[in-house]
Amino acid sequence: MLRAAPIQVQPAEPGPPPRRCSACVAVFITFVILSGLLFVLVLSAALFGEQKYYVAIDTASGLDPATDLPWPVLTPEFNLTLRVTSWSVVGAACLDPAMDVAVAYRGLALARASPPPRVCARGWGRTEQVPVVASSGNGVRLPGFALHGLEADAWGGAVAFDVALTMPPKGRDNRHQLWCRAVPVGDDGGLGIPCNANSEY
Repeated sequence: MLRAAPIQVQPAEPGPPPRRCSACVAVFITFVILSGLLFVLVLSAALFGEQKYYVAIDTASGLDPATDLPWPVLTPEFNLTLRVTSWSVVGAACLDPAMDVAVAYRGLALARASPPPRVCARGWGRTEQVPVVASSGNGVRLPGFALHGLEADAWGGAVAFDVALTMPPKGRDNRHQLWCRAVPVGDDGGLGIPCNANSEY
């Protein structure tokens, strides 16, 4: 009688030990660090964001091309609206009575405003605005090229002016200037465009 030979089962060879995903850990740590830095930047911007200034020219007088511009001395007057917006959660954005407000045409000063009252916008996205009047005092003379350009713009209905805001110094900081460019008369669209530090024409 034949007897079946016993079957021997060889034990499986042990596989390589599991390796830790060191690359995954590095990516996770980098993600956490970058997320923390982004959070700090966003929080700082929200807590200590800067203020923005805006200007609209509501009306202008003394610049009629038929009755005013033919004369060598102009006496313009501008009714302005100054707006300040706070982009800080804890700080305040203010219009300072020491702020100098000047209206210019092609870099030539036409009028200066009376000091604005002190008003402050407090809180993220909060806004305050005040009316001010800018006048030329005893009048202003413009060189021929500027006068002719102003007359042509006035007849064409496309006259616009620049408004310069000179801020008072704070601590050791010197006075700095912001410009609101090409502000049209009678259009509050300027209140949607912030003034900036670019002084180039």
